[in-house]
Amino acid sequence: MLSDDILNQFIQDKIDSTLVKYLSASSNHHHFIQIEKKRLHVLIKNWLTLEKSRPAFRIKALEESGQISIDQLPMTIRLDRIDELSDGSLMLIDYKTGKNEINTLLQERLTHPQLPIYAVFHTHAEQTCESVAFAEVRNAKMNFTGLMHERMSETKNNAYHFTAIHKTKNKLLINNWDALLSHWKSTLVNVANDFCKGNAIVNPIDSSVCETCDLKSVCRVGVGVDA
Repeated sequence: MLSDDILNQFIQDKIDSTLVKYLSASSNHHHFIQIEKKRLHVLIKNWLTLEKSRPAFRIKALEESGQISIDQLPMTIRLDRIDELSDGSLMLIDYKTGKNEINTLLQERLTHPQLPIYAVFHTHAEQTCESVAFAEVRNAKMNFTGLMHERMSETKNNAYHFTAIHKTKNKLLINNWDALLSHWKSTLVNVANDFCKGNAIVNPIDSSVCETCDLKSVCRVGVGVDA
């Protein structure tokens, strides 16, 4: 295990080498950059502390890209991270900088399809994905939150919150991992088919979708007239 001094230097070197790619040598924001470096150092150090508290795992892939097809729709995908757990199963991880709820993965319509897409359509030899997680890297609170196969033992503490699928309370009444994968697949195939057919009905899942929409000037969702 790395000493604290070596770890701090390693983190600092990574921050410096990463930021130099995006900052010009003539940048006049020196003080701001130094503040940001300190913020990132604390953020990364806290995250690594969380990682060390996890049950045994090894990182199998980082930002792995792949080509898949969802029915007739070809797609290039890239997942943030894949971990191999002590039992040989895979955990798919999607990094987030805000708070996320696993209930978004248990809806009839998916608002966060990245993990479902990778879990259903990407394969890793004979290893199977039996857990998915949002890795929330944020100043307010570091957190892993996710779903896992019903055979796996739940792990819950302040920063590591995994719920076995059969213990979730979801309106779809999904109570096992295979049923969850089947739901994800049928949902994603339907969306892909609609896209390929040019079906583009304006039907936001909730009002939050409209908050960041840049087509409000031509949208008739709130007008109450036929398009």
